Order: sequence, then structure tokens, then C-alpha cells
Amino acid sequence: MIAAMVNLGLLCCLVFCALQVEHELAEQVKAREIVVACDILSKSLYEAGVAIGGYSITRSEMFAHRFAEISKQVTTSLGELKELVGTNQAKQTVFERIESNARDQLKILTETKASIDSKAADVGQFRARHMYKNVRSSLDDLKQQIRFLIAGPSPDGQAASPGFSAQISTKIILVIGLLFNAIMAFVAVNRLRF
Repeated sequence: MIAAMVNLGLLCCLVFCALQVEHELAEQVKAREIVVACDILSKSLYEAGVAIGGYSITRSEMFAHRFAEISKQVTTSLGELKELVGTNQAKQTVFERIESNARDQLKILTETKASIDSKAADVGQFRARHMYKNVRSSLDDLKQQIRFLIAGPSPDGQAASPGFSAQISTKIILVIGLLFNAIMAFVAVNRLRF
């Protein structure tokens, strides 16, 4: 009877751990989606800077059109990222910083285009050249912050896998259950002998 109760308890623990692993893996998938959305946003802003750089040199409408398309894409990407972040207050705080940064970068790019259009080409080209690094590095920094916010840092500074602790717990419970059943089988066999 005791063995059955212990096995039932172990089974309950295994079910709980399995549910926890499933939840943590869903969180990990969502975290990866957020990181991918941040990558897309970062690349889009960088491409917008490249388009303005090309426009400042050539004044080609192709670059101006590309910049307009990318600006719309950035707005769409921000909306998608906001949906992925959801209602988590800590994630929303980081998202607000990302959104503010992205909108500031678009504003700078738009002002640069306006200065190029108003024939202040020297100012426009100067601004276009020196902003590429700022756009890329600031969004990469924010992307890294959101990675650590979602996954949590491990002791060595790398992003920890959210499902790691539940996987270890499940393995430990399985080993304990196996040992318990082996001991119970040994005791049952010895009782039959005597």
C-alpha cells in the first residue's frame, strides 16, 4: 500500500514537472519570437540608414522610396513586437525604450532626408554618415537587454535556458522513482523467498 502511495506521489510530481517543462518551453519559444522581432527591427532601422545614405549621395528617388517603405515596416514591426511583449510590466518597460529609440532614429533619418531635400547636402551627408553606428549599436544593446530580461542571465553571463531547471527536476524525480521501484522489487522478492 505504501509503495502504491509513493508511486502515486512520484507520478503526480512527474505530471507537474512535465507541465512546468511545457510552460517553460512555450515561454522560450515566445522569447525567441521577441528576439527575432528585435533583430528585424534593428535590421530595418539599419537599412533605413543605408537608404538615407544612398539618397544623400545620389538623390535617387529609388532610395527615397526605399526609405519610405522601411519606415512603414518599422512601424509595423513595433506593433508586432508590442503584441509579443504582452502585459508583462518589465517587458513593456524595455519595449517602451526600444520603441522610443526606434522612433528617435526614424525622426533623425527623416530630418536628414529633409536637410538633403532642402539642399543642405553637406549637413545631410554628415548626419547620414555618423548615425549608422548609433542606430545599430543602440538597438543591439536594447536587443541584448530584452534577451536577458526574457531568458534571465546564467552565472557565466550567458542567457540561461528557461526549460533547463524543470528538465533537471524531471530527471531527478525519474531516477528517484526508478530507485524506489528497484528497492521495492528487491524487498518483494526477498519476502517471497522467506
